[in-house]
Amino acid sequence: MKTKKRILLYSLIIVAILFVWHLIVANTIIYVPDYQQKDISELIKENNLSADDYMTIYRQTGVSPYLAKEMLERKDYEALEQLNKLYFQKQEIDKTFIAYPITVEERNKNQLTPIAKLKKGDILVTFNTHTFGWRHGHCAIVLNENSDTLLEHMSIGEVSCKTALGSWRGYPSFVVLRYKDEEVAKKAAEYAEKNLLDIPYNILSGVIKKDKSDETAVSSSHCSHIVWQAYKSTGVDIDDNKGIFVTPKDIAMSDELEVIQIYGMNPKKYTDRVKK
Repeated sequence: MKTKKRILLYSLIIVAILFVWHLIVANTIIYVPDYQQKDISELIKENNLSADDYMTIYRQTGVSPYLAKEMLERKDYEALEQLNKLYFQKQEIDKTFIAYPITVEERNKNQLTPIAKLKKGDILVTFNTHTFGWRHGHCAIVLNENSDTLLEHMSIGEVSCKTALGSWRGYPSFVVLRYKDEEVAKKAAEYAEKNLLDIPYNILSGVIKKDKSDETAVSSSHCSHIVWQAYKSTGVDIDDNKGIFVTPKDIAMSDELEVIQIYGMNPKKYTDRVKK
């Protein structure tokens, strides 16, 4: 009897320690550049920018050269200038439970961040969700570029659903990724919309059988698995380490994907995959 009580006591202590740790890690993931901020308002209005100029814009805003060219063609100076300002600001964070009492989501308290003009099949990843201190993160895939509609799998007890891009503007950090072949990306998004809505959430989905694209109806999934599954249906594996369990980090680090925009995360980890 004493042994059982001791085990119960130790278990409660461990849970309490994990819970406290879970609450105090909230503001440790947000990256603020350790180099000097430069005003790019004059630079972005110049003609014939060089490759170095575009990399300066990337380091000052998190916007890739590819996207910066698109934005400058539209004369979208205001968004770039706003990102230039926000990119170097220390953020105030709100915490909310999305699976009480173990999983927390972090949101900006006072600001929304401009996000790139997206295309079908684009992927968004954030690490502003954590469970007992493990920053597993969250991800979504773009279904419709005109309405900025996403497919996401939010949390335990819910099914995959369509959401709006606007909710992602509240995350303190994120990376936007794009597959190199636009037609393949469209096919992945179309498969997701047709086959991956209203799927029950299961954090262990994919451990026994990872690829479910041969199933008449996908039985279960989770946020990173459902994004991975959309691309796997086209024959593309966006799991960086090709393990039995796919995480948001595995997708974020995949060599199959190029970086369109990054915010609140260290750009040095992604520079070799920035879309030029």
